[in-house]
Amino acid sequence: MMPLWNIQVYLQGQLISIDVVEEVEVRSMTEYFEDKGYEVRSEPAWKPASSTDQEIEVGGNQASISKIAIQRPYNNKKQEC
Repeated sequence: MMPLWNIQVYLQGQLISIDVVEEVEVRSMTEYFEDKGYEVRSEPAWKPASSTDQEIEVGGNQASISKIAIQRPYNNKKQEC
């Protein structure tokens, strides 16, 4: 699967467009809009997990999330004893 990127286009500091494109399109799309006078920002749309656990930061605090926790949806059904 080709990596996906978020492309944000700004005009005078105002966000005017957001697109998700394949990585191979980032350079040409960026050059096109910059040539027209727009500011362009790009970043990976997502990062695949490379290990069993992922480190995340929320409000300045780090936490570890297991892939198992990510893959299993929360089940709010009451468990019977």
